[in-house]
This record gives sequence, structure tokens and C-alpha cells, in this order.
Amino acid sequence: MSACLPSQYLYRVKLLQGKPPDPRPRTPLGASSITVRTVLVVNDQSDVRDALSDVTRRFSHTCLAVGTAVEARPLLSRTSFDAVLIDLEMPDTDGLALATEIRQSGGINAAAMLILISAAENQAVGQAWPFDGFLQKPIDGQALARLIGARAESLTV
Repeated sequence: MSACLPSQYLYRVKLLQGKPPDPRPRTPLGASSITVRTVLVVNDQSDVRDALSDVTRRFSHTCLAVGTAVEARPLLSRTSFDAVLIDLEMPDTDGLALATEIRQSGGINAAAMLILISAAENQAVGQAWPFDGFLQKPIDGQALARLIGARAESLTV
């Protein structure tokens, strides 16, 4: 695997003034056909992790989020996830190694949809085994919904 160069990302967050936001997830138009119920986000950058979690919840999915592969392993061993969003560059175990571990474990998440979250130069990694998909940073919420929604629909056929 080639060395990955550090990247910088700009995230814009709209802050609401006045009354606090409604904590219930908002379902976008057309999302009623999406059946993914549980998503795990594994990303060491708290701002990215929080943004992915928020977007996932807005599409009415249950979302758990952790910062490292070490934190993810106990969840992966006891909770069945429909999709796992994995950052490529993490400090303890990189995303490729974690995804390979999930696939080869034969555990309850061996068949879960594994989506690589990374910069554009890593797209080829995310489009090959053990991943099922790739999302480029910064993440497009609609692209995320289409990717995990398409998998959920294929599971219900």
C-alpha cells in the first residue's frame, strides 16, 4: 500500500440561534424506503465523526460512533451493523486493516457494508475488497444516504 499524505479538510457547521434544535431525527423526502437501522462510524477526528453521525441520524438511522479501531472492536463483536463507515488514516489501526479484520473474522459483521471515508487519492482502496464503497471527504450527505440506502434495499429484496 502506498503512503498516504496528510490532508486538510474544511467543515462548515451552521449554528442555530434561538431555540435548541429538535433532537428527533429528521427524515428527508424519499427516505422512507431506506431500511438501514444501525450504522457504526469509526473516525479519529471528532469533528468528522460528529458530522457523519449527525448526517446518519438525520436519515433516521441509529448511529454509534467511536474514534479508534480499539474502541470499535467490542462493538463489532456484540452489535450487528448494517453499515460501518471507516476512516482510512487512524492512529492505532488503519481503516484498511480494520475492514480486513471485520471481513476475515467471520463474526456478525463480516457481511456488513464497509464504506471507506477518505481523501480522493485513496478512492481505489475504497473501491476494492474489503470495502463495499467509498465516500470522499468532505462527505456529501446525499451520497452517503444513496450508498447505505442502496445496500439496505438490496438486503430487503
